[in-house]
Amino acid sequence: DLADYLFQFQTGRVKYQVGNFSFGNLRHLINGFPSRGITVTVPLLTRFDFSAAAMNGSLPVGYGNFFGLNRRRHQLLSGTMGVEIFAKRPGGLRLEVGGLAASVQPITGVNTGAIVNQQRSRGFSMRLVANDQEGRFHFDGGFTRSFSIHPSGDDTLLEESGLTKNAQYLEVRYQVLKDFSLSKTRKANLTVTFTEQNVAASFESVGASAEADKIRYRFQLEGSVNDISGSFSYGRDHNNLDKILPQRVQTASLSLSLAAPAKVLIGRTKDSPWLPGLTYSFARDHGFGIAIPVAGGFVGNLSDLPNEFNTNHNFTARWQVNKFNIAYVLGRMPIDNQQFGRELADYTTLTNAGTFGVAVNSKLDLNLILSAQSVASRENGTIDRTYVLGPGIIWKPTNQMTVTVNFSNILARDVANFTHSRSTNFDASWSYSFNVGKQELKKLAGSFSVSYSNGYQRSLDRRLPFDNLSKNQALITSMSFTLF
Repeated sequence: DLADYLFQFQTGRVKYQVGNFSFGNLRHLINGFPSRGITVTVPLLTRFDFSAAAMNGSLPVGYGNFFGLNRRRHQLLSGTMGVEIFAKRPGGLRLEVGGLAASVQPITGVNTGAIVNQQRSRGFSMRLVANDQEGRFHFDGGFTRSFSIHPSGDDTLLEESGLTKNAQYLEVRYQVLKDFSLSKTRKANLTVTFTEQNVAASFESVGASAEADKIRYRFQLEGSVNDISGSFSYGRDHNNLDKILPQRVQTASLSLSLAAPAKVLIGRTKDSPWLPGLTYSFARDHGFGIAIPVAGGFVGNLSDLPNEFNTNHNFTARWQVNKFNIAYVLGRMPIDNQQFGRELADYTTLTNAGTFGVAVNSKLDLNLILSAQSVASRENGTIDRTYVLGPGIIWKPTNQMTVTVNFSNILARDVANFTHSRSTNFDASWSYSFNVGKQELKKLAGSFSVSYSNGYQRSLDRRLPFDNLSKNQALITSMSFTLF
């Protein structure tokens, strides 16, 4: 069947696309929407450009809807006008204004049962982008107003509803230090970024995936001194619910990362293959409720207020010794639940993992993954362990041909031996690509591939009890062609 295709044409300065593509760069209106349709891009004078698209409401497959425009009620129509304020410096100060009229029908699979409803939305968006000549300052901000409606019908239980809501965002980035000389041999870089996003409750646009009912702030620092680099960020999220304070839930996030070669930390100047590159990252999220909702049926019940700390420590060491690549990862993730009445619902996850790779020659690569993970529950007094073994091979007998083979075996069980599971998977693929011709209509490129997979899964729980076994095999062939 026809999975996807794309034709691109140009007549003079006007560009056309017919087939499968992604359209839109307006964050909350239409942003990289993937589907099948037609788009036209037209430069106007020296400062203006205009692009328009007509697309199917979802990603179609097959020949029946070849151009993606067969269903008028399952369609997106969008256009964007761009203005370069400084014609001689594109991107220095650019204003974009776009509009969207979209209608999506409730199309589900033949074996899917759901209460669905047709969705329509229309709206407009403005976006301003600014950059200085040195590339140290960047600004990106936008405002979107969208009207969405779910019309009622004979085949739906949902009543008709229409809402007009707003969304806005801004991102400001400035490179405070750019190759700043700390000494004759040390140079520093430092970048500061601030982002803000405010999406109203019940905001919706067919062409973009926006997390409604969210106010989000982020502050970030990124810097480096020669080979040592690091970053720091802090942010807060909370739902606004049309500014109903008692129902707000907040999340505070803090993260830190550092990366440096081991030779720098011990004061060596010469490279050594036995000294690894080191990376450490720390992240903590705190999700909590501000107050108990008034008249919500929860008055006096403090256990309905969430209060949880999620922390993640991650340490990585990487070696490059001749043809060998080696990496070791140590991770620890404690979850501290401080919700009233659930103070003991804590978990700690410990992970040890290693990867080994060797480039035997220019055509053959071997790799191996080994990992062990344990999850300890304070509330239940249990420890679950998981072990992973995964070798793999990549072989390129010719420049056009590639053979890939992967195997994985995952074993999981608890310390008390009540539960046990095993998952074994094998997959192999062969692909071949070719190019014919070099000029105009003589150009032809294509690729063929064949892949095979075989899987085995078994889960056993002696307490419930249950014993599930499943096996699966698949053989997939595919081909693609690029003309002109």
